[in-house]
Amino acid sequence: MLLTRLQVAELRQFGAAFELAQLGPGLNIFSGANEAGKSTLVRAIRAAFFERHRSTSVDDLRPFGDSAAAPTVALDFEIKGVSYRLNKSFLHKKRCELMIGTRRLEGVEAEDTLAELLGFQFAPKGASREEHWGVPGLLWIEQGSAQALRHAVLHAADHLRKVLDESLGEVSASGGDELVAQVRKQRDELLTGTGKPKAAYAKAIDHAAALAQRATELQQAVALYRGQVDQLLQNRDEQAAELRQQPWLALREQQAQAQQALLAAEALADQRQRGLDQLRQASGLRDLLGQRLTAAEQQQQGLVGRDAALVAAAARLEQAGAVAEQAVLAEAAAAERWRLAREALTLARQEDNRALLRRQAADAQQRALELASLQARASAETERALKLKREAAPLRIAPADLARLRQQQTQLGELQIRQAAVATRLRFALDAGVTLDLGGETISAQTDNAQTERLLLAPTTLTLPGLGQIHIAPGGADLTELAQSQASLGDEHRALLQRLGLAGVAEAEARDKAHGQRLADADAADKARQLLAPQGLDALQAELDAALSRQTEAGKLLAQLPAAGAEPAPPLSQAEGQQGAARQAAETASRQLQAARQALATAASQHQAARQEREALKAELDDPQRLADLTA
Repeated sequence: MLLTRLQVAELRQFGAAFELAQLGPGLNIFSGANEAGKSTLVRAIRAAFFERHRSTSVDDLRPFGDSAAAPTVALDFEIKGVSYRLNKSFLHKKRCELMIGTRRLEGVEAEDTLAELLGFQFAPKGASREEHWGVPGLLWIEQGSAQALRHAVLHAADHLRKVLDESLGEVSASGGDELVAQVRKQRDELLTGTGKPKAAYAKAIDHAAALAQRATELQQAVALYRGQVDQLLQNRDEQAAELRQQPWLALREQQAQAQQALLAAEALADQRQRGLDQLRQASGLRDLLGQRLTAAEQQQQGLVGRDAALVAAAARLEQAGAVAEQAVLAEAAAAERWRLAREALTLARQEDNRALLRRQAADAQQRALELASLQARASAETERALKLKREAAPLRIAPADLARLRQQQTQLGELQIRQAAVATRLRFALDAGVTLDLGGETISAQTDNAQTERLLLAPTTLTLPGLGQIHIAPGGADLTELAQSQASLGDEHRALLQRLGLAGVAEAEARDKAHGQRLADADAADKARQLLAPQGLDALQAELDAALSRQTEAGKLLAQLPAAGAEPAPPLSQAEGQQGAARQAAETASRQLQAARQALATAASQHQAARQEREALKAELDDPQRLADLTA
């Protein structure tokens, strides 16, 4: 196979179309920087041959961040001088097309033909793997895997065996079958039917692998031993150098001098610590005396402060008591205003409910009147529609009968015209007072030179008074047939009119028109009834009953309300505003009363505490033992 052209588009980093053309036989090398797309082109070739176009395992071909991309690969190649072109798209637009010369294959048929041609197979599920590549897998060598051909040969064995069998069949006359049998026997001694090594061969392979592992371990042990020998030699050299120089003698002399200096420093430290302890005791006694004097002065000053604090606490207690009395009065006044506001709000709500119920009763009454009117009109339209339909029922003429009457009338007219065209015309110009008898019909001239005409359709006798008779026989075969047709059609026409109870076609037309008009009027009445009662008369009656019920209920609720007061109640919004303001004022007054009581309790507690603290401090200052300690 010779690959001559490669083109990719929307595939990994190749968003736009990229093409490698004029690939020649032999080795084709294409180079570039890292991430330039060399491996991507190789992946594209593998996907074009080995992946189904409908596979869902080729997401790695999708450009990053483009979920709507359709990776496309186009290949031109030759096999035994025949030109092939393969176009394959994945993911978003799944398509496969194979051109073999002028022959065109699509979809699975194209892929199966290509697999049979090149000797590989597609994965039943998921991405294509090495075991599916067959003979092309022998030629497909990726970076770092040139030495791993054993599995590729095993996967291609069946196809190679098939090809060899076909080739050896050509030389069967020269002992080819025997050669194949020998090769197959030797192979069977080493491998199973599936290509796996048999016991001896597998044991040899395992033994070779174990020996290789053992050799690797021995080489590592030898390298470790050599490193340890080198380290031992270096340690011996360093020890010999130290024995010659003896650096520890100077260090031992320095150690003796340091120990003597340490003993002297420890003695000086003990003396310093004893002096510090004596100084600390003296300073402690001095500080203690100073603290006692300072405490005595502070206690004396604290007594003065306690006296002032007691006076201030008494003033605050008196002030808190006054504030609490004012808060009690304010809270009672606010509570009374709130009570009056609630009573006013109750009256306002009562009157508002009275007005609302009156409006509801009036609205319900108005609605009941409207619904009663609609019900009456709808019932009238319903009765009118039923009456019109009853009147239209006897007027109905079947469309087929009406059409037949019209057709018969038309045919009779046509027959009359045809008869007039072929009948014998007899014209008379009689003098005044002259009479003739034509087939029993008396013909006379009403005026001088009056002219009259008759069409003779059948043999007739013309009697001339005082002269004799003239027998007239109209000629022509058509006239007889026309007369018979007219008679037959006339009988049929009269029978149909008699059955329908009609005098003629004009009456039938009038009756049909009257029937249509009544139906149209009935339909208009139905539409009027639907406009008046869209949900039907029952729903309209139910709505009327509901309106009457609402009217009755509103009347009952009005009767249950207490009588209106002598003075008009304020508007509901005004009463609600006043009640809300009064409630907030009452709550504020209650909180202020609570705060005043809390402040009064706090002031009383502080006054009691101040008095107790002043008395305790005075007792401490007057203690005889304390006075003796200060004067000692």
